[in-house]
Amino acid sequence: MYRDCTATHRIEKNQARKKYPATKSRVPQRIVRPKVPSTPAMLNGQEGGHSSGLDTIANVIGLRGVGTSSLATFVEMWYHIFLWALFSSIFVHTCAAVIAFVTLRKHKFGRFFSIFIFVMGVLSPATGGVVSSTVIAFVHRASSFQMSPIVAMIWGVGQTIVSACFGFTRILATL
Repeated sequence: MYRDCTATHRIEKNQARKKYPATKSRVPQRIVRPKVPSTPAMLNGQEGGHSSGLDTIANVIGLRGVGTSSLATFVEMWYHIFLWALFSSIFVHTCAAVIAFVTLRKHKFGRFFSIFIFVMGVLSPATGGVVSSTVIAFVHRASSFQMSPIVAMIWGVGQTIVSACFGFTRILATL
């Protein structure tokens, strides 16, 4: 009877060894804790603390990756829309500033008006463009849509076109 208990104990011990193989050393194993996202790269689902993986400005404006890649994360969508809104606004306001300077170059104070036009071309997308790009990217991400870089360009340039239409029609002055 004593032998039967010992045999049963040996069988249970062998099964436990197969399930949980012992390490070669007797030092307790280190407890591996899950990584807590602490950087923007980790919040996007990337491992490690590497760069956030965002495209360079030249890649965004040059539309590299069109047809082969899509923007899946919120930060990628926001970044592409914001850069298109920023640079299209800078382009439009630079053209307007050059025209204003050429037209008012002989005026004592009017020639400096072109500086204010250019500054507004940078400040308006840096404030309102950030918010509207955030909202657009949030809606796309919340509805689980992937965005093509072309669609991001349309959203960004569209913000500039809508802003220019509001400026030319002076609809805000009627309120």
